[in-house]
Amino acid sequence: MVAVTKDQDYLVVLQTVRDLPFPVGGKLLVQFLRGDSNNDTIQRYRLERENGFGMLSGYDEQETTRLVEDCLARMWLERAPLTANSFAKIYRLTAKGKAEIAKPTGLRAVPVAIEPTPITPAEEQLRTAFQFLLKQFSAEQQHAIVAQSPRVLCVAGAGSGKTTVLTKRIEFLVHCRGVKPEKILAITFTRKARAEMEHRLKGLVQIETFNSFGERMLNRHGDHLYGRPVRLLSYSDKMRLLYHAVKHLGLELGQVIESHFSTRTRRDKPREQLARLLAHDLFGIIDYYANQGKELGKFATTPDAKIIENLCRTIKDEMRDTGLRDYSDQLLDTLKLLRAHPRLIPQYDHILVDEYQDVNPVQKELLDILAPPNLFVVGDPRQSIYGWRGSSIRCILDFPKEAGCTTVALTRNHRSVPVIVDAMNACIRPLRMLDLSPSRTEPGRVALKHFSDDDEEKSWIAAQILNARVPKEDIFVLTRTNRLLKELSETFNARGIPHLVRSDEEGKLPAPQAGMVVLSTVHAIKGLEANMVFVAGANAQSYPCIAGDHPVMDMVRTVEHDREEEELRVFYVALSRAKDELYVTYSGTPTRYLTTEVRKLLGDAQTTLAKESPIKSQGSGGKLYERLRQWRSTVSRRAGVPAYLVFPDATLLEIAEQKPTSMDELHMIKGIGPAKAKKYGDDIIEMITG
Repeated sequence: MVAVTKDQDYLVVLQTVRDLPFPVGGKLLVQFLRGDSNNDTIQRYRLERENGFGMLSGYDEQETTRLVEDCLARMWLERAPLTANSFAKIYRLTAKGKAEIAKPTGLRAVPVAIEPTPITPAEEQLRTAFQFLLKQFSAEQQHAIVAQSPRVLCVAGAGSGKTTVLTKRIEFLVHCRGVKPEKILAITFTRKARAEMEHRLKGLVQIETFNSFGERMLNRHGDHLYGRPVRLLSYSDKMRLLYHAVKHLGLELGQVIESHFSTRTRRDKPREQLARLLAHDLFGIIDYYANQGKELGKFATTPDAKIIENLCRTIKDEMRDTGLRDYSDQLLDTLKLLRAHPRLIPQYDHILVDEYQDVNPVQKELLDILAPPNLFVVGDPRQSIYGWRGSSIRCILDFPKEAGCTTVALTRNHRSVPVIVDAMNACIRPLRMLDLSPSRTEPGRVALKHFSDDDEEKSWIAAQILNARVPKEDIFVLTRTNRLLKELSETFNARGIPHLVRSDEEGKLPAPQAGMVVLSTVHAIKGLEANMVFVAGANAQSYPCIAGDHPVMDMVRTVEHDREEEELRVFYVALSRAKDELYVTYSGTPTRYLTTEVRKLLGDAQTTLAKESPIKSQGSGGKLYERLRQWRSTVSRRAGVPAYLVFPDATLLEIAEQKPTSMDELHMIKGIGPAKAKKYGDDIIEMITG
């Protein structure tokens, strides 16, 4: 390994990935770089003898992880899934990374993933001219409302008022720009969101979900496509198709249930419910391929998975033979109709799409066929959590590449108190999005709680709810898994806590009701908010959620989306539901998404300065440490490099503890070599002795 200076520690990461005898994952890479000789893999393969072992021992785990993530962000490294397990990612050096080793350019600050576009003079004139209409909105919101480009992306952070902006833009187009209402189409994802927009706009323009738009087209023009009656299947149709497929293949339903579900799931649920869940999974697989615009694939790698694959194919064949279509067929058949009969394509001057981060390839293709002169999309990549059912985050991340695109970022969070917004920002930082800023100023309440076991955790949550002064309907308890959801519901029943359950396994989710706590999975709560939120089970087993109750489902969803990154976004969505109070609880090992920064923001006593070092936060050492951190921030900003590349936290803590007053003493500090001492030594000694 070529020697590098302390300013080039990122090269150690690249060289290590290049030189290790076999590909490694992120956790092992970090432990290798930090010199963790207790790691089983390191011991088994005697990796401590390899070049690079312990080269970054001066960094703590979070700082080393961030250094690896910076290399990923610059595309010097890439992550690739293992064939046998898409959750397991190995790190590989890219061609760009090899070039960086050969001719280093330096680890300069990486730009954010989506850069906002400055407002044009013409748009500024519109803002000024229509201040009587726009004055109650922020400058960012005003830009989104009046933007004149043929393609506009509005990146709307959590709680930034995206629905208000979307509806106000429609009103602006009609009342101020003279666009005919019948030439405008607004598209959202759920019937609930559609109803809310219709209420706000009072029938001003056509508002559809993707599915309702497709169904409307097929009802009007289906005779051009089918040549026979075809209808949307019902829930009873799904169950009938399941029983038909089981019988057709000569199987027993009990046999299929036993092979598909885990023992715990079979024990906890009656046979009738398991049959419904099986049907839900089968149609979920069918929809997944349809939403990708693909034929049902061959995904089986085990005998049990082959049974599921054959059931899906039999169901699909029976649907085709009996004239039934499901929700994914609505869009696929609509695409077939419009490709075959272009004259039927509706002509809109403006199409506006909500929740664009949830768009899948088929929905994107429909928008391409409609080809409106003006397309306005609003969404938040930080909240893209439906890749498992076919959505593609690339649709929103790649939208700025569209010709003539203006990008507006709504970064003002109007929902949450500042400490919650800070925790959200810290959690999602690897995504390289602009930080949100709070508009509220109240202090709020947050806590991170560790328990000896999940029974103690559930009891504590129940006690807090019983003692809360917040109305029950303003309390959410969120979980990642349906299993914990069920266990919490049992605890609440035992404690007499009225609640309703919103589960991933339900077709129609119940609306929040007065006097009832909402107990929900994160996926089932998206779009809602509450004054008090508990994020339960924030441990390493749930975030990321690796093992499901029916593993066959995971065989289908292999490489189409980055599941690890999506799990981080799920955790972010959970945090961002809270308005005033946020309590994150766990037993066992905490999720790695609870970084050092997030833990400190949530008030975790285990990560306070007093615990990290003998320095007391109120003593002279603590004050020196804070001055050093401020100095480091200034230096890093001027140099355009991450702060931890100036000095990692561990080095600053040792400086504050040892208080070196000469260059010789400074050289004895771990993490300070000759180059760093020469570059920063005088400043450090002056802070100590001045």
